[in-house]
Amino acid sequence: MKAPFEQLRIGETSGLIKLSSLEQLQLAIDQLASQANHRIYIFSTELEKVLFSRQSLIDAITANCKSNRQFSVQVLTKQTNPRAFDGHHLVELQRRLSSFINIRLLAEDFADVQHEYLIADRIAIVDPDPIRPTHGRCDFFSTTRAQALSREFETMWELSTPHQEAKRLHL
Repeated sequence: MKAPFEQLRIGETSGLIKLSSLEQLQLAIDQLASQANHRIYIFSTELEKVLFSRQSLIDAITANCKSNRQFSVQVLTKQTNPRAFDGHHLVELQRRLSSFINIRLLAEDFADVQHEYLIADRIAIVDPDPIRPTHGRCDFFSTTRAQALSREFETMWELSTPHQEAKRLHL
């Protein structure tokens, strides 16, 4: 890591940063989420709680939704086990802020897609290492790669369906 994450800015700080711990991966996700101005795309096969069900991430997303009526979070997942969503803070937030946050089940056409990522404003990206999920990399100003993956995400999004388990209210 070159600089503390608090000093990194979307659209200003360029260069690939290796993330060598779960804590760094979580910090990178939190920073991108808190700095996003328009949208966040999340593609995660399992929607891992250790990455996407943390209070710091939920706080960042909530603040963005409250301050920007046009803000959106789109989540694509392969997760079909309804128990995986029990107590998942992002899923619970989606149920409360459904006009801002949408979760879809990835279409079968894309079952082979394995790389996971979070993209902020189509310009910054963090992606966990598929071999070592507590490691990864991020880039706060990666227009070429972030925009290519954004186009891929948008194609997958259009062909995917709303995730019924994520929408179901649990009383």
